[in-house]
Parts: sequence; structure tokens; C-alpha cells
Amino acid sequence: MPAYASAVNKTFSRLTVLEILPLAPKSRTYHAHVRCVCGNERRVQVRHILNGHTRSCGCFHRSNAKLVCARSMTTHGCTRANMRTPEYIAWDGAYQRCTNPRNPRFHDYGGRGIKFTKRWQGKGGFARFLADVGKRPFGTSLDRFPNNDGHYKKGNVRWATPKQQARNRRKRKSKQGEQ
Repeated sequence: MPAYASAVNKTFSRLTVLEILPLAPKSRTYHAHVRCVCGNERRVQVRHILNGHTRSCGCFHRSNAKLVCARSMTTHGCTRANMRTPEYIAWDGAYQRCTNPRNPRFHDYGGRGIKFTKRWQGKGGFARFLADVGKRPFGTSLDRFPNNDGHYKKGNVRWATPKQQARNRRKRKSKQGEQ
């Protein structure tokens, strides 16, 4: 521990050593209580701080990963982290139902002639969709309104509650013998 005592109050990359913790029973490694520049406090092995293996609480890696993903995902204007947002899932589901004949619901959408606007397709399509439709309020899903037989396009799409969705269904054909 005497060798590590000089690390107290020193900054290593993004971490400042606040104190060296006493050696735990049956442990051979010293730990330090550190504060990151983002404000998080953690317990980290001293040797990892000194040899440069641990440079932050994890915030540097998270922020850097977002930048890398944003640069690599150029087809829809969304980062990998945001690809599983409710908005993205709704956008992708609608696109697949209208354009992919292998989609199980294609016959109800693309097979009936319902189209997915070109504005929301290709590079930046998701970003334009999000700008046109907005963030999804909790408890809603994508709905074609006011024209349920219309295309997925600006002005004919909204976020609707299950109750609104139920009122906006297409009329079912009645079976013979039913009234």
C-alpha cells in the first residue's frame, strides 16, 4: 500500500483517486475509491488505474460507442442504440408489411395495394418519419388515419390508443348465413 498512497488526489485520464481502500480479507489486490469527471464514483483496482486499463467509469466508452454507431448507420439516420426504440420498430414493421412479400402480413397491406411513402424509405427515411410523426406517446401504436385504406404517408398516420385503433378497423366481410 505505501506505493499506492501517492496516487491519492491524483487524476488518471478521467478518474481522480479519492482514497485507497484497505486490503480486504483474503484479497491480494488493492482497490481505490475514484470519482470520474462525469460525477460517478466507483471502486476500481488500483493497478488497473495505474497501468491505464481503466480510464473512466464507463461513460467514455458509452459516449464513444454512440458516436461510432451514428457514423456507421447511414441507411436510416438512426444509431444502433436507437434501432430498438418503439418508433423504429413501428416504422420498420409498417415498411415490411407494405414492401416485403415474405412478411406474414403482406397480404393485408402491400398485397392490397397499400404503399409506404418513398419519403420515409432509404437513407434518412427513419429520421424523416420521426420528424413527420413525432415520438410515440406511451400506450399507442402506429395507425393509418383518417383513411384506413390509405397509404402510410404524412397526414395519414398517427399514434393511436388501442381504443382508437379498434374504431378505425376495416369492415369485415360477413360469412354466408350471418347477418
